[in-house]
Amino acid sequence: MHMRSQFAFFVTMATLFVISPVLAGTTENQGPWHPTQCVEPPVPPLLADADPDSSAAALNVLMIEYNQYVHQSQSYMECVSNEAHLAAEVAGQAIMNDASLIIENTKSKVAALGGPLRPQK
Repeated sequence: MHMRSQFAFFVTMATLFVISPVLAGTTENQGPWHPTQCVEPPVPPLLADADPDSSAAALNVLMIEYNQYVHQSQSYMECVSNEAHLAAEVAGQAIMNDASLIIENTKSKVAALGGPLRPQK
């Protein structure tokens, strides 16, 4: 019997592992995860859309804005990555805590129901 309960536990954990990417970031199936502390930079005017007759100074301004956008985007992506790692750690710990509680409660139920069936010493 002990082998079956271990097998069931591992099957359950494997199932959670397989479906967890679908549920990552939320435990209520509320949609995709989104960062809460990171601000996406605004998109600058496109250099490709500039008037071909624009002055060199105007084109330089567009290039400077684009370079700033690239730098801000790199910072934004780093922020998203950091927040995602932290969220995954917190969610993983919360899931494991909930799973442990369910397991302990189930063990208690099994023990309570099986108490009268245990052999007397």
